[in-house]
Amino acid sequence: MNASQMERVVVNLVDNAIKHSPSGTPIGVSARITCDGELQLSVEDEGPGVPAADRERIFEPFFRNQTARESNVPGHGLGLAICQSIVLAHGGRIEVNDRPGSGACFSVFLPAPVQAGTRSGSGFGNIPLIQKSPILHRHRAEAVRVRPPGGAPAKAPRSAR
Repeated sequence: MNASQMERVVVNLVDNAIKHSPSGTPIGVSARITCDGELQLSVEDEGPGVPAADRERIFEPFFRNQTARESNVPGHGLGLAICQSIVLAHGGRIEVNDRPGSGACFSVFLPAPVQAGTRSGSGFGNIPLIQKSPILHRHRAEAVRVRPPGGAPAKAPRSAR
């Protein structure tokens, strides 16, 4: 796995969550191994969500849905297309779903390499992408909390900008 490319995916997803969420709302980041043996990385927000009609197109280059076009949120519609390209190159997939209440949940699913003698995929190491990323640090990563494996979400409200 190319760690710098996967960092780019996480950074893009967190950056989008920050840009499209109201100030002071939590952003959740989690990682787990699914029952199918895949690594699932998820970023959840409490923004406007993604309308069902836009869910397939949102990963197309230069696509920005109506809510994004009408907002003051900067962007060109390339971030999610780049994410999808990287994820596909790693043999995975990326999905977007609604969160209960409001918001979106973007999930990346990657095949998890399992090493002999281990219960879960350990080829991903510690997944230090969130805590150590200088890019995320510039994007107020102190407000993004990582969900402990198998634990309840540990979320903190975003700082006011």
